[in-house]
Amino acid sequence: MADPAVNSGNDPGSIIPVIYRQPNILTSRITGTFAYDSRQPAKNGIDTLAGSQLSLSIGFAGLGGDVRTYQPSISYSKFIPMRNKKKPNPDVFAFRIMAGTIGTWALSDKVKNANSIAFVGGVPAYERFFLGSENDIRGYNSRSIGPVAPFDTYVTTRNVVLANNAFGTADTNHLIDPRTRDELVTIGQLTGAAGNNPALYSRNFRFIGGDTQMLANVEYRIPIFGPATLALFADIGSVFNLRNAGTQQINSEFLEDEKLLGGGRLTALGLINTPVLEQSFGSLLYYRGRVMTRTDFVNEFCRGNRFACPTSLSPQVQQLYLRGDVQQNSLLKVGDSAFSKLKDFKASVGAELRVQVPIVNVPFRLIYFYNPNAKLGYTEELPGIFLPGKRNGFRFTVGRTF
Repeated sequence: MADPAVNSGNDPGSIIPVIYRQPNILTSRITGTFAYDSRQPAKNGIDTLAGSQLSLSIGFAGLGGDVRTYQPSISYSKFIPMRNKKKPNPDVFAFRIMAGTIGTWALSDKVKNANSIAFVGGVPAYERFFLGSENDIRGYNSRSIGPVAPFDTYVTTRNVVLANNAFGTADTNHLIDPRTRDELVTIGQLTGAAGNNPALYSRNFRFIGGDTQMLANVEYRIPIFGPATLALFADIGSVFNLRNAGTQQINSEFLEDEKLLGGGRLTALGLINTPVLEQSFGSLLYYRGRVMTRTDFVNEFCRGNRFACPTSLSPQVQQLYLRGDVQQNSLLKVGDSAFSKLKDFKASVGAELRVQVPIVNVPFRLIYFYNPNAKLGYTEELPGIFLPGKRNGFRFTVGRTF
């Protein structure tokens, strides 16, 4: 990634910080497919009357490219006439099973050093598997089923100084003696996720999908009249990680603390790691030749009672801030993903009304679904994350599941 053209100008206010730099990635893939199809259409032209379909494929990437993956998949569907077999449009029992996986057979230097969650375990994010939609598990939103990985961001610092201000160019004219200054600077010398002074900046989650999927759909189709058909369905599937991708680290560029974190955030992180110091004003408080601890502040300004503390500082108290260059170190903990096992399957049952529309020649569908094991709202697996969706409801769509 190159710097934006505006960064070559002379106006510091118009500079766009480049937080992450990533290389150009080339994918070269060859895919072989075998298909067998003996399906027979029903008289109403909406569904399949009988027969089966089998599809096998394997993709191989890496011939002259940077991405090196293999991707086998299989799909099999079967249609069996049931009641009213002698009529033009009998009831039909139908099912489909699908499975697929994707993995890496090697890692190129570009992908290994891509410094991005665009690759998970060496697999491009857009090639990983998700389920959920009217095309697979009908009661779930699109791409809502799959592993979710913790994404923790830490901070590393360098060139830390003690300053009078949290914003703008650091003003180091604070008149603090060198020994005290050097001691205070160590509070802001953060060491990322490890080291002597690790600093957690944020904790979140990323929907990363899985490297393997398994899906089964079952339908019992009942013709009603003309272009209308009722279908009772059950869908079940799982997206999981067959391979352990461990933890990926993504590092940003080093930028000034105000640009990357915001004014005062470096000081706040240092104070979190030094809980003995007073933190209520978001700065180091220097008073009568020492930095104030929580106990010092309560005894000096709160008459020994935290609830009696002032909301503004005495002019005799000097506020000091930690400034410097900072880097974000994000850890994508793929190995600790929630919903990443085969047993974390999702199911949906219900009924749908299909009406074949002339000219466009595709069915319009009104689906009623019930999701018996849906994980919704706030869950134990993903603290602080709200999972949208419904236990049951209606959905309108166009096309067919299979």
